[in-house]
Amino acid sequence: MEGLMKTTVVGASGAKYPGQLLPLDAKLGRIECVYIIIAFQPHSMEYGTVYVDETTNLEVHIAEHSKRDCWRREGASHIAIYRTHSSTRRRREIVSDIFAQYHCPCNEENSTINSA
Repeated sequence: MEGLMKTTVVGASGAKYPGQLLPLDAKLGRIECVYIIIAFQPHSMEYGTVYVDETTNLEVHIAEHSKRDCWRREGASHIAIYRTHSSTRRRREIVSDIFAQYHCPCNEENSTINSA
């Protein structure tokens, strides 16, 4: 994957989720993961979280996602990917942990965080 940078996201529990940071338009492939949509400024290394979710097929999930307009409005430019082969329940627990730590405006639209 081109444009790869390493990143670590820390959840509200203090758990660390190491992963990759990629441009949102990168070719993503079929990846089972928890992901965070980010508005990222590489020169200043500042970012804002936009959305967090989980999937078993990132490429299809992102391409068809209903929140893409919200991501665009929020200035989304990158995606942080935490690869995991955990159960859906465990991925949703991770999503909830990350969501509890960061302001994710596109999740807050219509309450898109599912309870585990």
